[in-house]
Amino acid sequence: MLWDYTAGLQSSKNFERLLERLDENTPALEEFDMFGVQPALDFSVSLHCAINCAMKASVDDAASALTLSLSTIGKFIKYTEAAELKGTELTQYIEEHELFEVQLNFMSELISMVCQQKKQTKEFTREVRMFSANDGISQLGISLD
Repeated sequence: MLWDYTAGLQSSKNFERLLERLDENTPALEEFDMFGVQPALDFSVSLHCAINCAMKASVDDAASALTLSLSTIGKFIKYTEAAELKGTELTQYIEEHELFEVQLNFMSELISMVCQQKKQTKEFTREVRMFSANDGISQLGISLD
C-alpha cells in the first residue's frame, strides 16, 4: 500500500486499518527469548513511522525511522560479534563496521535521490523501490541466497 501510495495509485484512507493490522502483528519482546524478535519489532516501528508519514508528512517520524535502522544494525553487531564490548569501544566498533557504513551510504544516497526529484512519478517510485530492494540483501546482510 505504501509503494502504491508513493506512486499515486493508492489513497491514504486505508492507512488507519493498516496501522491496526500492524499493531496486531507487532511482536512483544517479553513473549520471545530470541534475538530475532528485536529486529522484527524495529521493523514494525519503522513501518509505523512510514505509514504515519504517508498520512501526515513528518520530519520527526522520518528521522526516527532512520535512527532506528542504525540502532537495529548496532544491536545486531553487538549480539553477533561484540557482546563483550561496552561504551565507547562498542560504539566505535559498530560505527566502523561494514554493515553500519553500508547503511549510512544507503541512507545518504536515498536522501539524495529524494531531494533531487522535483515531482513524484510512478517511474521514480519504481526506481526507489528497486534501489531499496538492495539486490535482496537486508540491512543486516541477510539474503535468501
